[in-house]
Amino acid sequence: MDGEELITGVRLERSDAAFVIRAAEPLQVLSTAVLGGGRRSARTIVNLHVPKDYACAYPERDLREFARVQTLAAPLVGLMTAVSIGTGQLLRAEDDGIVVCALVTVGLSNAVRAGARGPSESPAAGTINAIFVCDARLRDTAAIELVAIAAESKGATLAEAGVRTRDGRLASGTSTDSVVIAWRRKARRQLRFAGSATSIGNLVARLMLEAIEVHLSRTSA
Repeated sequence: MDGEELITGVRLERSDAAFVIRAAEPLQVLSTAVLGGGRRSARTIVNLHVPKDYACAYPERDLREFARVQTLAAPLVGLMTAVSIGTGQLLRAEDDGIVVCALVTVGLSNAVRAGARGPSESPAAGTINAIFVCDARLRDTAAIELVAIAAESKGATLAEAGVRTRDGRLASGTSTDSVVIAWRRKARRQLRFAGSATSIGNLVARLMLEAIEVHLSRTSA
């Protein structure tokens, strides 16, 4: 794996198998990840590639096994995607002294509109996984706001682009999307709020928008 520094003490390693983010000191994380979701600390964040026909019976076990083989430090936060890791995007933006790095994989074969899917339907392959690494100390309220901002930006971007579900509705995402907000406990800036009017909220929204637009431009070329 090749490595590059995202922010102080946090490095990204990329291979065909996964995005791996390693932190010298535990990151604070709020996420909807399949492994280690919720509010916790993490030394490692993984977005693992799986086959399109992956059965998804034991995702936590499979992520832990990958971490064991790769000797990744615990605690671990893990996501999965059937999208090629090579098409994943690393984006970076800065405003008012705040840096946000985003690692995003986009798959839209499973596009849905939230609230429109029947309870008996099974999700198909396809997901949008977005990991945002922030060089700022976030209060829990701010981290929750960033999860919401990422979802708002994703839904608005897909709708504006005319992405539709199988039954023709404007899509708001996929049924298996995951978002991770991660930040350094010792970052210089501490932020209580992160709504759309704040610098960090705007950065997260912009990066999500850019990642989806880049994906759509690639697939339509």
